[in-house]
Amino acid sequence: MRDSEPKLLSYDELVQLSLDQEISPELAEKRRLITTTSFINNEAYLNGGKPRPLEIPQLGPSLRVALWNIERGLELDYIELFLGNKEVFMAKVEEERKKAKENNKSIRSVDLGKIPEEIEILKSADVWILNEADWGVKRTEYREVARELGKALNMNWAYGVEFWRSIRNNWARTHLMMVRLRGSSSNLKKSSQSTEIDSEHCTEMLCSRAIRSAVRG
Repeated sequence: MRDSEPKLLSYDELVQLSLDQEISPELAEKRRLITTTSFINNEAYLNGGKPRPLEIPQLGPSLRVALWNIERGLELDYIELFLGNKEVFMAKVEEERKKAKENNKSIRSVDLGKIPEEIEILKSADVWILNEADWGVKRTEYREVARELGKALNMNWAYGVEFWRSIRNNWARTHLMMVRLRGSSSNLKKSSQSTEIDSEHCTEMLCSRAIRSAVRG
């Protein structure tokens, strides 16, 4: 399976949901499917991505899991930078700390020498669980955080809507899961530029194996 997703709401349907009036059975069913059906993307797997062996010396079969509150993806550019080029990332960190010190700003005490090692440990995880990730939200420039991180990590991903809150500003909250399951290309469509899908307080899961199905709990 390359990708799977429920049919998304149009802008006009979002407006209808924001009104204090009864909605049609057809729209109610469409909303139910969106809030109960998982989005799945296996593009990485189909592009030839391979999971790491689960056998770890002295430990045996093991699954490495990383949990990270990603804070909506507000620093997504930095995250993608350290995942793709930690040398450039470290140079940027050191430059910014130097400027802060010159401007008499407070600087947290950090062992910079450990950061590259910690980045490699994070990247070695078989499964990533990322909290608070946005999709289609103005504050993160309407970016698809799940898709971008899946591409950066060469992982498949899946997510499901946690709950829907539709108001005049067209907010919707999603429960995201990114699974490092190399692959599938679902095009997560925005109904319009003014429609926002907010994944705040939600989880993305990345995993090193292809996703056959994702069942909502």
